[in-house]
Amino acid sequence: MDALTLATAYEIIRQPLGEILPKVSAALGPLVPHVDAAELSTHCAHSPFKTLGGTELLTAAELAPLLAAGVPGSPWQGTATIGGREREVVAVTSHATRRGAVLVLVRGDGAAPVDAGALTAAQALWDLVSAHFDRFATEAVPGALARSRAAADTRARVIPVPRGGVAARLASAAA
Repeated sequence: MDALTLATAYEIIRQPLGEILPKVSAALGPLVPHVDAAELSTHCAHSPFKTLGGTELLTAAELAPLLAAGVPGSPWQGTATIGGREREVVAVTSHATRRGAVLVLVRGDGAAPVDAGALTAAQALWDLVSAHFDRFATEAVPGALARSRAAADTRARVIPVPRGGVAARLASAAA
């Protein structure tokens, strides 16, 4: 492991929670070229869904199947409905948090597949960031923790997880 990689990871996790996604996107940009990024981090009751870039109409419901069908340690690349249309994506799932988290990098149309080394680096970074998020959630003061977990439990019950489309494609690819 080189010093630049460690310094980059340090710079990412020392940011306020709302500023981590832009730093992750910038760090992964040279390895996984993308035009937008989004995350669905189930640990966070306040704002589990974050986006970066210009993909309009992107919803948490579009990321939920990627989280549900994702396999931690095996980033997936393919097409998914993003902002109401089919887009090339790389989805990186981590179970470093209790309910998991997914990072979705929206690629440009016709983007070449990402090589295995870049996917491995993306997975390692997202696992580190997700574990960092989990520490905030599990080490929160009791009142804030109770509110956060209640909101996250409610959200998990009311956000439907579609079983067709991308979820079915991911499940068949993993089999």
